[in-house]
Amino acid sequence: MVFLIKPFLKPKPPLTLTIDHQLRFLDRLSHLFEQGYVMFDALHLLKSQSFYREICDYIKDELNKGQTFDHCLKNLGFNPHIITYIHFSLKNGHLHQAIQEATQYIKKRRELQHQFFNTIRYPLILITMFLIILLFINWFVYPAFEQLYSTHYNSSTILHLAIVTTQSLFNILLTLSILCSILITIMIQVNKQIKLERIHNILQHFRFIKKWISLYVSFHFAIHLSSLLDAHFSLKSSLTFISHHQEKTLVNFYATRLLNDLERGETTNEALQRINFFEKEFISLFERQSDHLHLKKDLEMYASFTLSDLQERCQLLIRRIQPIVFSIIACSIILIYLSILIPMLQLIQTI
Repeated sequence: MVFLIKPFLKPKPPLTLTIDHQLRFLDRLSHLFEQGYVMFDALHLLKSQSFYREICDYIKDELNKGQTFDHCLKNLGFNPHIITYIHFSLKNGHLHQAIQEATQYIKKRRELQHQFFNTIRYPLILITMFLIILLFINWFVYPAFEQLYSTHYNSSTILHLAIVTTQSLFNILLTLSILCSILITIMIQVNKQIKLERIHNILQHFRFIKKWISLYVSFHFAIHLSSLLDAHFSLKSSLTFISHHQEKTLVNFYATRLLNDLERGETTNEALQRINFFEKEFISLFERQSDHLHLKKDLEMYASFTLSDLQERCQLLIRRIQPIVFSIIACSIILIYLSILIPMLQLIQTI
């Protein structure tokens, strides 16, 4: 029985690293490469640190079995962006540069995420407390006022308007909160099950999201193409290699579509414009008929500029969130205050 089960058992990878430990491990590995260490010597030195001992042993064993470095990182649960960077860099031999670029990209991305969550944390708390206040006012305060005015011959128009407005605002905020929660849950659950073509068709209808996706796709295309062109791949071979990558993303999907259009005789510019998810600046890089060396440099510069542009756009969006949320809450509080105060003043005047 043991002999029947044993062939189906796979060696279990060691503990999965958090993103912080992943970046720290790659930073130290990159530093050792800078000092002239080769892969096995660097792993042997890192093995002296008890925390990375199992990781280094696992990578060395897998490399000895003929597995690639990116495959080892994938089994260890490394970030998909890190794996993709390293996967394409293995073709040009610039592993050290790819590790530095991958860690730099992940660090900038995490920094923006950290800024975003810090920015929305306080507004989310305020919105939650505001929903509780609205619930209390709708259930207890306004019914008491309605009962008071029902015994008086003059009804308050302002109070009625405030009740309708407050109830509508409460229902809108509550509905949006529920829809956002459901949408996030659904996206997490079915993200890997929805066909990329379906995602592409959905994104076509959202202009705001489309702009961000265009920047994202153009940036990653520029990074991967520059790595493969540096490895002396032709443009068509580079697109083929990207389309066959195991991680199925929009980048792979668009690479496949580009290949199909090129095989039908279209030019690179025509194929890129047909997809409608590439930045004009990215497409313009292919307008002039230059050699692969110049195209590689252009793509590297474009990727650098686009990453800075993405960072600036994210920071601008983050800076706008708090004022908008605070303004909505402030106006709502003023409305509630007036809806309570003005009817009371009207009631006093009639006494």
